[in-house]
Amino acid sequence: MKDKSCGNCVNVSKFMHDGKETWCCEEYGFFFLGVPANVTPPHDEACNLWTDDPKKKNIWERFV
Repeated sequence: MKDKSCGNCVNVSKFMHDGKETWCCEEYGFFFLGVPANVTPPHDEACNLWTDDPKKKNIWERFV
């Protein structure tokens, strides 16, 4: 099993912001915080929504 991190979760989007790579989790933010969560390292500890299964990408958004 690979080490779990936001960096290898299918629910994380990576993009450039002000010249730096930023990671954002729509899934965690949508379900728990109401906004996208900043999970850029060092804030990249995997949560209970971590998955590497593409079929489970953004699964919580389907319930709304």
